[in-house]
Order: sequence, then structure tokens, then C-alpha cells
Amino acid sequence: MALAFLLAFWLPLGCLILILLDLGIVIEVANHLLALPVLGVAAVLLFILLLGRRVVLLFRRPAGEEPRRSTSVRAHTITTRDHHTIFVDTLGPREEFSLLFCQGWEVTSDVWHYLKKSRRLERLGRLITWDLPGVGKSGKLTAPVSLDSLAHCLRDVIEQEGGRRIVLTGLGVGGFIALQFCRLFPDLTQRRLIGLVLIDTPMTSLGRPPALLRFAAAVSPLIVALQRLVYWSGLGHLVTALLSFGGRESRGQLDLVVRSWLSLSPRTVLAYITAFSDFNPTEALQTAPLSLLVLHSKRRTFPTLPPRDHDQSASVVAELATSSLWGPLERSVECEQQLRDWLEILPGGPGGQHTMRRRQREQARSVTPQDRTAREQT
Repeated sequence: MALAFLLAFWLPLGCLILILLDLGIVIEVANHLLALPVLGVAAVLLFILLLGRRVVLLFRRPAGEEPRRSTSVRAHTITTRDHHTIFVDTLGPREEFSLLFCQGWEVTSDVWHYLKKSRRLERLGRLITWDLPGVGKSGKLTAPVSLDSLAHCLRDVIEQEGGRRIVLTGLGVGGFIALQFCRLFPDLTQRRLIGLVLIDTPMTSLGRPPALLRFAAAVSPLIVALQRLVYWSGLGHLVTALLSFGGRESRGQLDLVVRSWLSLSPRTVLAYITAFSDFNPTEALQTAPLSLLVLHSKRRTFPTLPPRDHDQSASVVAELATSSLWGPLERSVECEQQLRDWLEILPGGPGGQHTMRRRQREQARSVTPQDRTAREQT
């Protein structure tokens, strides 16, 4: 839809500005009084085209801490066995437990900014984020991309950075990569993974790329230039706020998402949509041998879990109090609380150990002197 806006709105507007400027110059030669209105309209349109972003962001609330491109001292790039270069960042020591975050191609790993800053999550173990090939700090695509190759990248990240017990967290189509990993590497899944979190992961296939996207990929240099105009003008911010946020987004959160997807060339987007087009997430979810936490917004409902072979006693489906598709940004506190509550009931999870010790302390405090005497006598 954003591509349709780009081609149907800003390309004609850019042409209109050029026509008005040329017409104003011609009229100026003949009659400078007639040229003033024409040049004035061209100046207003040019202002909107280049500075509209700042105007749009003025009407968004500032956050106490805006998401930004921050890295830890352990940030580095790795070359996978499929010859992809990916950027990986870790926080915390490599202990028994790790939380590994995986997002789709639409946004960089900065979408996990608030969860990475959480001291409560950091105390549980290592936090791992990574950019997909061709996205963010991973640089340009250096090899053909497919869903299998992305699952292989995830395997390499797990083997090099993950602890002995890992919970995978997928946002959007990042959940597709996690599900495909479970399908391709069942032995590694059984040994290392103890849980899977899906946040607003669609349960239908994406379908084939539209013809408009194929056309955009064919004229990619022109579209890349227009994407910069879309970013500067603020149109991308308006469309993104309307289609994927819930109304409580901050300036930095909105700008992060728009900047991420407008930095991708149409060829990269086409490669990713083609790679994901035939994947059936419902079928993969039925065979995933893991406990699940499914968080969905009001915009993308997920009423019940499909019948699964795995024990569902620790599987939870919860709705976030927002229509935003970017819960880890706009509703980061709620996402963190849902994740921590689920980790407390997850078999083998770090939260379960803390809960057990807390309950033991509570039970010890609740024992009366009479009960203690009776136990000693028996």
C-alpha cells in the first residue's frame, strides 16, 4: 500500500513542482506579478515535500527514552555458512538461559530497544538481537535469501551466542523464521529451545509479490530516490501511524519504523516477500515441539491455538491492549510483563526457578509454631 502511495502521489507531485517552477520562470520573464502566485504554490509544495516529516513528528508525543541505534561492547558481525553477513548484539553473560529476539525484514533490531534495556530481563540471562541479511547494520544482501537460509542464520546465531536453554521471540514475520527453524532443526530444537514467543505473527501465508512491487524492483534506483522524498515529506509517517500503530506512539518510535522500511530497496523487499510467500505458519505451529506464548494486538486477532502434538499446559494466548503491530515499542511495559509472567510457568525457564523459591519462602513463613511442633513430633 505504501508503494502505491509512493507511485500515485509523490511522483506526480514532484512532476507538478517542476512544472510550476518552470512555468513561474517563464511567466517571470513576461510578467513578474503573475509569476508570484505560481512560484508561491511551488514553494509551499516544495516545503511539504522536504520538511513535512518535522511537522508530522511535532504532533507526536516525546518519550522519556526514544529508541535509538545503540550497540553493546559485544556487538559484532558474523558470516554464516550460507555466506550471509549478519549483525549480532548481545547483552549479559553467556549463562544457562538466553532470550533470542527475531524480527521481520521491515524493521531493524532496534525494535527491541526497550526490552533490551530491561534490568529484570537482563537478570534472567543473555539477551540476543540480530539484523536480518540486507537489513540495518547487516549491510547489503551478499547471497540469495530464502526462508531456509534465514533459519540457517538463526542456527548459527544460536550455536555461537545462545545459552543451553533458549527462548525464541519472533515479531511479525520473524515468527516465520523461528517456526521454520523448529521444522528444519528438530534435534537442536529439542536440545536447546524451551519455549517460543510469537508477537503479532500472521497465521496466513503472505502470498505472491504484487505486480506493482515487481515493477518497482525493476526501476529500483528511481524508487529509492522517491523513498527518500516519502521520508522527508512525512507521508510515510502518516501512513505508518494509520496502518500499524495504535495512537500512543512517540516521535522516535514512529520515525524508527518508517526509517527502517524506507531504507530497504524494492529488490530487497521483493526477495523477502518471495522467500516468505509459500510458508504456512498454522501447519508449522501444529508441529512445533515447544511451549508457546502468543501475544497479538486487536488489529490481528489470534483466538485459539490450533491442535498441537506438544503439551499445551504452559502455552498462553494473550491480547495486548492496543491495535499496534509494534507492541515491543508502543506497549513495551505490557509485553515485558506478559513475557515475565509466562517465564514463571515455563518448564525449565528461569522465572520458574525464582517462582519456586519464592513459594517455598512464603510457605515457610506461613507455617505456625503448632504445625512446626507437630512435624517435629512425627
